[in-house]
Amino acid sequence: MSASMTRRRTKALSDRRSEPRQFDLFGGNRPRSTCDAPTWSALPAEARSELIGLMRRLILEHVDREQRNAVVGAGHDL
Repeated sequence: MSASMTRRRTKALSDRRSEPRQFDLFGGNRPRSTCDAPTWSALPAEARSELIGLMRRLILEHVDREQRNAVVGAGHDL
């Protein structure tokens, strides 16, 4: 292998190492856990209530957005 080819390969490997890594959420090579998260029942009642409210809002906003997109897209089927 030539010296220039070795330098290019070394640079390519170092560039790849400096890129941010993304977790493979559904693959088998993911870490067991990134931190020790508490179980649902271990959370204080106030935190559980806040999380339920946030999840409810997220779901309702998603449904609303999907319904608006369906109405906007309905006129394009002609």
